[in-house]
Amino acid sequence: MVVDLATGAETPLAETEAGILGKSLAKNTCPDCGRNGFYVGPSGDASTNIYCANSDCKAAFNFAYVFGEGHAERVGKALDRYKYPGEDAHE
Repeated sequence: MVVDLATGAETPLAETEAGILGKSLAKNTCPDCGRNGFYVGPSGDASTNIYCANSDCKAAFNFAYVFGEGHAERVGKALDRYKYPGEDAHE
């Protein structure tokens, strides 16, 4: 359960944005473009950065399993220095 400190409202973790994003990512589907597949980036502790494999999207997420469910937060787009298949190397 997540409690909004300003209002006191309670929301089940799975119904938060982190839970909704996590469900999509756990199914190997990008919530931004709908395509399947991700590249794995740096990880630490219980979370991993993942990047949409669609080179036109490149949505980036910090993904973790919390209490057996996938949860995530947006962290922008894959960095320009990350080379996707078929792209020229970034200088």
